[in-house]
Amino acid sequence: MKLASLTRTIVFAGLSLSAFASEPSVSLSLSSGTAPVGGSVNLDLSLTSPGTQPAGLQWTFDIPTADFTASSVVIGPSAASAAKTLVCSGGSGTVTCLLTGINSNTMPNGVVATLTLTLSAGANPIRGIQVLNPDSVSLAGDSLTTSATGGVVTVPVAVPVGLSSLICGPSTITGSGSATCTATLNASAPTGGAIVALSDNSTFVTTPASVTVAAGAATATFTATAVTVTADVSAVVTATLNGSSATSSITLVAPIVPSTLTCAPASLASGAAATCTVTLKKIAPLAVLVTLSDNSAALRPLVLSPLALHRHLRPQQVQSLPTARLL
Repeated sequence: MKLASLTRTIVFAGLSLSAFASEPSVSLSLSSGTAPVGGSVNLDLSLTSPGTQPAGLQWTFDIPTADFTASSVVIGPSAASAAKTLVCSGGSGTVTCLLTGINSNTMPNGVVATLTLTLSAGANPIRGIQVLNPDSVSLAGDSLTTSATGGVVTVPVAVPVGLSSLICGPSTITGSGSATCTATLNASAPTGGAIVALSDNSTFVTTPASVTVAAGAATATFTATAVTVTADVSAVVTATLNGSSATSSITLVAPIVPSTLTCAPASLASGAAATCTVTLKKIAPLAVLVTLSDNSAALRPLVLSPLALHRHLRPQQVQSLPTARLL
């Protein structure tokens, strides 16, 4: 029942109510709050009156039942200081409250009541709570012009933990070897940790299927193992978590080895000599040493010590070895 409708029929809270008197406006405003799904939030209903302070208040909370599973209302410090009593009742989705007392006290500006709501599992990210049918009465029994504004409950959207970076070092491996890779998250891993999926695009690199970042940590390391390649190749290691990904490249460098060794002429008479030529499989970035040997006592090479090949020797280029002479 609207507070003003009691005019001329009853004595409300020990005060005779007279109708249709003009008083300065009274406003009720509900605060906003944030709570996770399944959590609770407290919203304060505050009284503001620039003129006459009310001796009694009435209002109705409109609460969406799909978003909230429970609600309760307690008296606020402003109303309690005036020794008022709060009585609330209602059905599905609405709670009507009457705030009054059998005394001659008025309520000062401040929090007159607090609404506590429990969010449902399917609560919308943003949901408004309306304050309907506001009414107030002065100490003299006059009905005061009253307005009300509702509040908003916001459910924070959980941002899943993702990957910030993936760094593998060393970034270059010559021959067989391994690199230590570090996956870094954009936030600490939640309870239970975060499982980061791993993959690579090369048959020459092996990575584990996944690595786990421990709860509360932001990094985890793993090993990428490389085998020897016959030609330089680049491998890409990829880490994936919750739709985010990060990559790191590892360059696999083939070792510098001879490709062919030819000697001409292929047949030698006693005392004759042959010139031998070595060819590398790849460009030599620096001077390299080639060790020479033979399996015949009849062959007398002039140089059997390591031979320095020219820097940047290309596969198409050759370098002649010192002459080998048949005894």
